[in-house]
Amino acid sequence: FQGKPFTPGKDDVIRDAKGGGYVVAFGETVYRALDAVIRLQRDGVKVGLVNKATLNVYDEATMKTLAAAPFVLVAEAFNVKTYAKIFTLSRQAYTNDDLAAF
Repeated sequence: FQGKPFTPGKDDVIRDAKGGGYVVAFGETVYRALDAVIRLQRDGVKVGLVNKATLNVYDEATMKTLAAAPFVLVAEAFNVKTYAKIFTLSRQAYTNDDLAAF
């Protein structure tokens, strides 16, 4: 995808599933998901990869493709412990007006 222009709101199909399911990834998980998809495809598994670069925008065409797929796996890298810690600190800072919490 080097040199491909970024289009806000448009998901990128990195690998087509050819009638199989899809892995949907974003951010730092895309390269890991791509590695997994390549390995699975080599083993004969029908699986594709979608890069969801814009999380807050609904791409109608991609959603129709995913809805028709036999399975969809969303790969994300949010760490529950880290996310919870950030939320707790944010709430503490907001509630106590304490920016030193960060």
